Amino acid sequence: MAEAPTQSVQRGEIVTALDGLTVTIDGANHVLRATPTQPRTVEPYTCWPVWVASRPVTWCVSELDWTVLVALPGPDPQTFVAAGDQLTEVVTAALEDWQLTRIEPVQILVGDGQAIPGLQFAITI
Repeated sequence: MAEAPTQSVQRGEIVTALDGLTVTIDGANHVLRATPTQPRTVEPYTCWPVWVASRPVTWCVSELDWTVLVALPGPDPQTFVAAGDQLTEVVTAALEDWQLTRIEPVQILVGDGQAIPGLQFAITI
């Protein structure tokens, strides 16, 4: 029986699937920068996976639930909604190898009470 990929391997696979993706928003190209963890400085178009839970499936195998956070640009809904719409399509396609269970808008905490708009993708591997 083949071993399931470790949490570290899965994290790397998620980063590899997202890093360098290009999204076109209002005629301008933007490149996603994926990191294994939340970067110290979160900028628009950065993304990272967060392990949420493990669920035993058999004696030796577990499914892992992940959240992928993507930082959106813009201080106003007109900007981050347009970016979010395009990013949803691109990121969803990149995550197609895994079970995508939910996509939702979020506020990502980036400092002392500061937050920026983002998207949260829930996947199971």
